[in-house]
This record gives sequence, C-alpha cells and structure tokens, in this order.
Amino acid sequence: MRGQAPEGTKSTGFWGRFGRAVAALVSLGLVIGLGLWVWRLGTQDVTQVPVVLAQSGPMRVEPEEPGGTQVPHQGLEVNDVVAGVDAPLLPDEVTLAPAPLEPEGRPPEVEVVEEGTEEVEEEPEVVDTGSRLAPTTSVVPRARPTDLSTVLTAPEPEQPVEIEDSAIPQGSHMIQLGAFDSEQVALLQWAGLADSQPDLLAGKQRYIEQTSSGGRILFRLRAVGYSSATETRAACAALTARGLQCIPVVK
Repeated sequence: MRGQAPEGTKSTGFWGRFGRAVAALVSLGLVIGLGLWVWRLGTQDVTQVPVVLAQSGPMRVEPEEPGGTQVPHQGLEVNDVVAGVDAPLLPDEVTLAPAPLEPEGRPPEVEVVEEGTEEVEEEPEVVDTGSRLAPTTSVVPRARPTDLSTVLTAPEPEQPVEIEDSAIPQGSHMIQLGAFDSEQVALLQWAGLADSQPDLLAGKQRYIEQTSSGGRILFRLRAVGYSSATETRAACAALTARGLQCIPVVK
C-alpha cells in the first residue's frame, strides 16, 4: 500500500511532463525561425532592394498650338444646333449711335449796339402765345399772377422723444439697447446713439424701464416704434454689425 502512489499524483505528473515537452518544442521552433531570419538577412543581396527613380523627361509638355483648339457651336449657335437649323455666323457689324439732335426754341441772342461811347443792350422780343402762364423768352422776370390760390400744408406734429409706460400697449415690439445703473447714464447713452445712428433710430421713441435684478436696480434703455418682430430683428442685426448691443424684446 505504501509503494503505490495516489491516482491524482500519477495524473498530475503525466500532464506536467506533456506540458514541458510542448513548451520545449515551441521554444525550439522559435530558435530555429530566429536563426533562419538572421541567416537570410545576412545573405540578402543589396541590389534586390527596389529603388524608385524620377521620371525622365520634362514634367509638362507644351502643346503644339498654345492658343488652344477652337470649339465649334459657341454662344448663340447652341440654339441653332438644338433647333436643327444650320445657320451661318452673323458678320461682325458696328452700328453707330445717331448724332445728337439740336434743341429747338433757343432763346435769341442779345445784340450789343455801340452808340458813341456807351453800349446799349437790346432786349429780345417778347412772344405772346395768348396765355398768361405761357413761357416767354423775356430775360426780365414776370410778376406772380394775383389770382393763383395758395395752399398751405400744415406741418406734421413733432413726435415726442420719450414715451410713457402707459402709452405702450401689451405685445408691442421693442429693442433693448442696454441696462444701466442710473437713469442719467441711460439718457446719455440714448443721446449718443441718436446722434451716431440716425438712420436706424429715426422716428423711434425712447423708453426707460426701471427693474431690479440680483438686488441691484437697473434702468433698461429701449426704443419703441416697431410694428413687427421682423423689424426688431433687422434693426438689432444692423446695430450688432456696427459693434453695438441690441436685443429684440416684447412688452
């Protein structure tokens, strides 16, 4: 009983010997492959290495006709080709503009007649066409007719610059030009923008809204007088392109 090894010990010894044999064979194969690679590298001929040479001759060849080939059916000839009409080319013709016409009804020239040592200018003849309002060739201005009626156009009432909050209906479109710490700064900002951007703020009214944000009191400077959101977006885009601040808002 003592001379017999357990069945598990026999099995472990067999697989251990088998694994060592396989590892020895793999190691031997690697050594043989490495030796063959070193031998082939040492005995390789240098002339077998491919060398890429530059193409002989010029890189570009000048065409026989530098002007190029004239392609047929250019310009309006394409319409004739599509229509199936073989029309000849039109000759090159140059048509000059007519000579300028002489204006009719020139005023008569003033003649100067010498009498002794004084020069007397003769007035041109006045042509009567039968109408009081017809133009004449007299160089002396005529008096204004007394029977003409005078229509006076009343000037448009000037729009106030500032508008109150109660006068702005809900949903009105405006643009905000900034928020400032005091109303005086907002007024100065409006004056500067009105002078520098008259094309964008002409006809617009100033509206300053007092609000609080983060425990601070701010005064929002806004311009009123836009009829749609499209106008406010366009105005802000123009002001932003000029380096100014602008935000479209709605009350």
